[in-house]
This record gives sequence, structure tokens and C-alpha cells, in this order.
Amino acid sequence: MSTQNFTELNHFLVVAEYQSFAQAADKVGVSASAISHSIKRLEEKLGIRLFNRTTRSVTLTEAGMQLRNELDPLFKSIDDRIESLTEYLSEPKGTIKINVAVDVAEIIIYPRLKQLLLDNPKIKLDISIDNSFVDIISEGYDLGVRIGSDLGEGFVAIQVSGPIKMGLFASKAYISKHSMPKSIEDLKNHHTIGVKLDSKRNEMNWEFLVDGKIKTFTPNSRLISSVNKEIFNSAIKDGLGIGYTVYNSMSKELASGEVIEILPEYSMVYDPLFLYYPSRKGNTRAFKMIIEALRYQEDEEFY
Repeated sequence: MSTQNFTELNHFLVVAEYQSFAQAADKVGVSASAISHSIKRLEEKLGIRLFNRTTRSVTLTEAGMQLRNELDPLFKSIDDRIESLTEYLSEPKGTIKINVAVDVAEIIIYPRLKQLLLDNPKIKLDISIDNSFVDIISEGYDLGVRIGSDLGEGFVAIQVSGPIKMGLFASKAYISKHSMPKSIEDLKNHHTIGVKLDSKRNEMNWEFLVDGKIKTFTPNSRLISSVNKEIFNSAIKDGLGIGYTVYNSMSKELASGEVIEILPEYSMVYDPLFLYYPSRKGNTRAFKMIIEALRYQEDEEFY
């Protein structure tokens, strides 16, 4: 397409939008006469009349409406490509607000984004820790993380973890003093460390997989913590009781021998975690870089 043809088609779309040669001329920054001549040349090349003109109005003919319908998405696509290229060539910047549970922040978000933040000083990350479900749109967040990809219409889901394996953990000192549980029922005879999603909720139940079926255990813990994982993990390591938590949150303690896993044959495995955001989001370079940095790479079996 020649530059002149492109200009004429652009002038046509502007006149079609404003239905006025004078207003189109103001928008484009040329004279009304130049716009009129541009449209006349285009009509002569196509051999059709695109506008019905009177002294008071300018309206599209049927052929003009068809041409506009065909050109609108093409020009929008060109504008989007130019905007994307401009964004790509500019330094990534902006604030991204994300709402996640504490485990997700510690195990996924910060480890995967720390290098990106070091390399891109104009990108700001606002992490809000919340273990309860939050409507990210009404609360003003750009991103959220939750189990599973069934988010309904209007959202994009990006996998950020493998399957989520849960486990029971206790210190060696605790087991030496209180013995090793042989079954889930045995847990009733032990001290437990519990978790609440927030201060207004009850202690969470524990779920296990027994003979292919989910079995629920309701703990009556001597220590219950909401949000603060440091207290929870410390209580387990200090021998206050048995705790039920995400397997990877105890990986270092398991490797060092500070804690041991209990009843691993009944471990529950949930669907992976997914990062999600409204489908209208994701235009900025900074946003896209964060999405790619958090995307799951299948380099570990479990979250």
C-alpha cells in the first residue's frame, strides 16, 4: 500500500467517525479542502461513492459502511502493534498490585521476581498478603493467585506451580516424646498446630487421601495462627505439636532434619496454582514481564 493510499483510507475513517469534513480536518490537522480532495481521489480509485453529501450533513453510503467495517479492525490492529512496539522499546515501568496467600508470596512470587526487580528499577511490585478469597477487581488488584484454572469468563489463567502436595510435620523431639502416629485417628491423641485463613474464621480442617477417598480430620489445636507462617513453622520445629501445611514450605526443614514427615502415604495433592487477571489487563511491558517470570516451568514435581 502506498503512503497516499494509506492516508486516504485514514482520512475516510476519520470522516466516517465525525460525519463532518471540518471536524475530520481538525482531528487530522489539515484543511477541510485537503480532506475533501483526499476522499474524492479515493472514490475515483474505487469507482464508488462513499459518502452522501449535503450542505448540512455527510453520511456513509452502503458501500462506505461496508468499507468502514472492513477497515476499522485493520487500522486498530496497526495501532495496537505500533503501541506494543513503542512499549517494548521503552524502559519497563509501572506498579503491579498482586494479592496472594503468604505461602505463595514466600515460595513463588518473591523468588521468581527478585531478579526482575533488580534488573528493572522502575517496576514496582505491591504484594498484599491475604489467605482468604479476594475479588481482585473490586479491591483494585492487577493479579491474584488461586488453586485451579476454573475462573469463569473474563479472566486469563496462567499456571504458576505444579500440583500442591500437603503434608504432616513434627520435630524429632516431639515424636521422641509423644511417639509416631500410626493412623489419622491417632492424631486425636496428639498436640496439633492449626491455621486460620483469617481472624474471623475457624481453624482449618485437614484433608487426607485414604483408599482413593478424601478423609477429613478436624484438629483441636493448642496453637492456632492466621497468616503468620513464621509462628506456625517455629511451633512445629520447637516441638509444640504436629502441623499440616504445604509440603514445599517445609522443604528446608526436612532437608536439614529439623522436622520429619508423618503419614506420607495419606498426603493430599491438589490442583496447581494459577495466576489470574482480567482479560482486559496485560498491555504494559512490565505486566507481561511479570507474567512470564511467574509462569510455571515444570522443573519440580510439586509446589
